[in-house]
Amino acid sequence: MQFKNPVSPIQYFRPAAYDGIELHSGTAVRRAVPRHWHEEYHLCAHTHGAGALTYRGTTHYNPVGSVNMVEPGEVHSNRTDHPEGCDYRALNFDPALFAFALDEMMAFEGTPAFVEPVCQDPETYRRFLRVHAALTGADDLIEQQVLFLGFLVTLLERHTASKPSLKHVKREKQAVNLVRDYLTANYAERVDLASLANLTGLSPYHLTRVFAAHTGLPPHAFLKQVRITRAMSLLRKRYEISRVAQETGFADQSHLTRSFKKIVGISPGAYSRVAAC
Repeated sequence: MQFKNPVSPIQYFRPAAYDGIELHSGTAVRRAVPRHWHEEYHLCAHTHGAGALTYRGTTHYNPVGSVNMVEPGEVHSNRTDHPEGCDYRALNFDPALFAFALDEMMAFEGTPAFVEPVCQDPETYRRFLRVHAALTGADDLIEQQVLFLGFLVTLLERHTASKPSLKHVKREKQAVNLVRDYLTANYAERVDLASLANLTGLSPYHLTRVFAAHTGLPPHAFLKQVRITRAMSLLRKRYEISRVAQETGFADQSHLTRSFKKIVGISPGAYSRVAAC
């Protein structure tokens, strides 16, 4: 769900993927934010302009490509020194959501705490923007969930003092077959990661890792491939593209078109014309 004020440079989003997530998107923001705190973890990536975070008594510079990492309850303030203001993407999430990822980590104790309040790790920055775009866009629900859990694992592995590692993945063939059969049969439905986890008795992220290790694709990518394959079949039968999108589980025609071009290399319309020759 999106909340947009037409006169404000800031937009708010609450995605359906998980309860306890809120996203912000700011463009040319010039205002300083006074001392405050959040109940949630607060992450903020700077995409244009520059600013500064004052946190635990120290001011930290925020260049483009940096990500602020503020823990729950920590008082902090923000400002921008750029004449055009700054652009940013922010993600607040309930600390309880870390539990989904902690099940997969070895030798982790206590509440996750970040080593530094500002990181300039290009990989973390890239993954943050991908997750933010997925959660505020039209990506499939299961894709949003998988990407978010993967990002939590990135935070735990790269930015906490304990530097935990992932548990070893066993090739649980029965669970993989159950999920593969379910996705193949229910490709047109709204599929979520919790349902697949309940089907197999595995934790959501463990299931994702097991499935990817066995098939070469995570569940959301496998589901998208099934949908594209079914869409190709319907297009060969000269179905209207809007109907194809509806019958194969895509949010709308534009969602089908983006996914189709990415995998097939041409648009559904172009493929339909070729199929009709």
